[in-house]
Amino acid sequence: MEIFDLIFFYDKNTNLLLELLKKEDKISPLSFEKNPDRLNILNQYFRLLKIKNKIPSFFNHLCFIPETVFEQATSEKIAIAKSSYFNGSYFLDATAGLGIDSIAFANNFNKVIALEPNLNNFNALKYNLTKLKISNVEVLNQKFEEFIQNSTIKWDLIYLDPDRRLNNKRTFDWKDSSPNITNWISKLLETTKKVLIKLSPMIDISAILKEFPQIHRIWVMSHDKDCKEVLMEFDSENYQFEGFRLISISKNQTFSFESKKLTIESNYFSENKDFKYLLEADVVFEKSNMTDVYYNSLNLNLVISHPQGYAFTNQIPSNFMGKLFEIEWIKEYKPKAIKKYLTDNNIKQINITENRFIEKSEIIAKKLGVIQGGKDFLIFFTSINQKHYCILAKKNNEW
Repeated sequence: MEIFDLIFFYDKNTNLLLELLKKEDKISPLSFEKNPDRLNILNQYFRLLKIKNKIPSFFNHLCFIPETVFEQATSEKIAIAKSSYFNGSYFLDATAGLGIDSIAFANNFNKVIALEPNLNNFNALKYNLTKLKISNVEVLNQKFEEFIQNSTIKWDLIYLDPDRRLNNKRTFDWKDSSPNITNWISKLLETTKKVLIKLSPMIDISAILKEFPQIHRIWVMSHDKDCKEVLMEFDSENYQFEGFRLISISKNQTFSFESKKLTIESNYFSENKDFKYLLEADVVFEKSNMTDVYYNSLNLNLVISHPQGYAFTNQIPSNFMGKLFEIEWIKEYKPKAIKKYLTDNNIKQINITENRFIEKSEIIAKKLGVIQGGKDFLIFFTSINQKHYCILAKKNNEW
C-alpha cells in the first residue's frame, strides 16, 4: 500500500486503533497476519506506544508515524525547551523528519517552512499538522541543498538535524552526515541571523570547536539523566564564542546553566574529612567538561574528587542539577573490609556507582558478593592524588 493510501486508510480506521489502545499489551500480531489492512493499523499501534512518552501530543492526537523517522526524532520536551530561546518572523527547519522541532518552534515564529525530501515523511507530516491543527507550518517536499540556493527570505533562524546514517549505518561524525555541515555553514550565515545544528550526543565537543571557529555557543541537553542532544549555535552578527548552554530536563522540571569559563581553580579531595553530602552533577556537565565550573558556581564550601568527578560539602545546594547523596561514611578502598561490613550488617543488595575508578561496578559487585539495587549506595572514586575510596550513602533528592 502506498503511503498516501496508507494514511487515508489509517484516517478512516482510527476506531480500530482506539480499540487496540484500550487493550494495551494484550495484542498479538499473529491474530492480524491474515488481514494486511488490519496489520497496518497494528503497526501504527506499536509505533504510537513507542512514542507515547517521547512525543505525547502525537500519541494523544493519534498522529501517523512513518516507519523510518521516529528513532532519530527529538523528544517533545527537548524541542520545547530549545524553542523557548528563540523567536522571530521566519524559521526554516531544513531537515524536518517527523516535524517535532518544526511544531515546537511554530509557537515562537510567525512562519515556519519545513523541508522534507522523503515523500512518505512529507505526506505524514502534512497529515499530522492537520491532526494537530497547526496552521503556520508549511511543508515542502524539497531537499535543503536545492531550496536554500533559491531562497530570497532573510531567515531569523535555520535549524538542521542532519541525517546521521551512512550506508544505512549510524555515524557520529558530522562529516558523514547529510547535508554536510562543513560545506554549507558559510552559505547559511549569509541567509540567516542564526543557525542551530543538532549533532550526535556522542560527538567530541573539542573537535567541533576546532573545526568551526565561528561557533557562537555549544548546547548540551539531557532528558531523565541521559545526554540526548549536542547542538552548535551560530550567529551571523557575532562570531565570538560565548560559551555553553547546558539544559537538563528531569520529570516536570527544566534546569539550565550557562557559562563561558572553561577552566577554574578548585579545591580537591585529598584526605578523609567529615562531609555530609556528595554531589554528582548531571551528565550535561561531564559532556561539556564543565563539571568543576558548575560546582564552583554553587558558592558552597566544597572540594571535588576530579574536574569531572564528585563534589563534597556540608551544605545542601538549592536547585542542584544532579544527584545529591547523604554520606554515612568514607573509607579507603579495601575490598575485604568493605565486604565484611556488608556481611556483618546483612546487606545483600546495594547500588554501586563509580567515577574514574580502577574497577567497573559489575566487577566490584561480584567482588563484594552483592546484587545491585535497593535504596543505599556504594560510591567509588579515585582522588586527584590517585588514592581509591568507597562511600556509603543514601540518595537525598529525586534527580
